[in-house]
Amino acid sequence: MASNFTVKAADETTDLAFTLLQQPAGIQPAIWTGSFLSSTRRFAPEIRFMSRPGNAGARKMRLDFTYPYVVTIDGVEQVISRLNADLNWVLPDTMPSGQSNTAAHIFAHAMHVFAGPNLATGYVS
Repeated sequence: MASNFTVKAADETTDLAFTLLQQPAGIQPAIWTGSFLSSTRRFAPEIRFMSRPGNAGARKMRLDFTYPYVVTIDGVEQVISRLNADLNWVLPDTMPSGQSNTAAHIFAHAMHVFAGPNLATGYVS
């Protein structure tokens, strides 16, 4: 069962809360939104996650993430741009949980190491 969760901002001190809006059901993903940028849902960061049986003894998972750049101009919130990310992966049923947990940890660290500098500075070659 999905639930609300909190992550640390890049400053590593500020808590950013995500609220569960929709439980996963069938082909419908779980949806979370963060109201820390705006109380208007269409201006809020959003995470969608779906996990379902795949082909040949595997589980298919998909994660979609949207983070808007919101500014207030003359008292009106506006989205200037959006960072969008999506990830699809297949988890074989034959992989022990210890191995899949290790793989997930390595992947999360690689995202932090490789994507982090690009996101922090704009573009790094």
